[in-house]
This record gives sequence, structure tokens and C-alpha cells, in this order.
Amino acid sequence: MSVSRPNLAMPKAKRVSSTEELIAAKKKIPGPSHYKDLDKQKPKILGFYGNSEDRCSIIASTMFEKKKLPAPNAYESRGKSMH
Repeated sequence: MSVSRPNLAMPKAKRVSSTEELIAAKKKIPGPSHYKDLDKQKPKILGFYGNSEDRCSIIASTMFEKKKLPAPNAYESRGKSMH
């Protein structure tokens, strides 16, 4: 008598490439039409959010840094003329 073996073959899992994962994740992100609803959900914190610091230009910051350096005439030469 022949004994038949049961079919133990497992179905293969579907392969998902990284491109397909990116496309699926992109579809889950809400579009611009949903932004107003998201703003309603966020609590608003009262306060002043303006910039309180003064603006600094490149020339002003360079002048501030160079003021820390001593002037050329701050050190005495070793008997040699600075001319």
C-alpha cells in the first residue's frame, strides 16, 4: 500500500520593494486639504514669538571679534624698530 504524503508547501510571501514601501507611506500622509483640521487639534500657546535679539551684520561681528586682539603697538619690540 502506498502512503500519500500531505502537501507541505508553504505559499511564498509577497516581496515588497523599498520603492513600494515609500509609495505606500507617501499615500498615508495627509494632503493640504487636511491641514486646517490638524491646526484645530493643536493647542495654541499664548505669548510673543517675535525675534527679540538685535540683528548683527558681518562687519559689526568682525569689528567685535577684532577688538579682542591687541593693537600692533601694544608690545614693545626687542630694540628693533617697528618701521
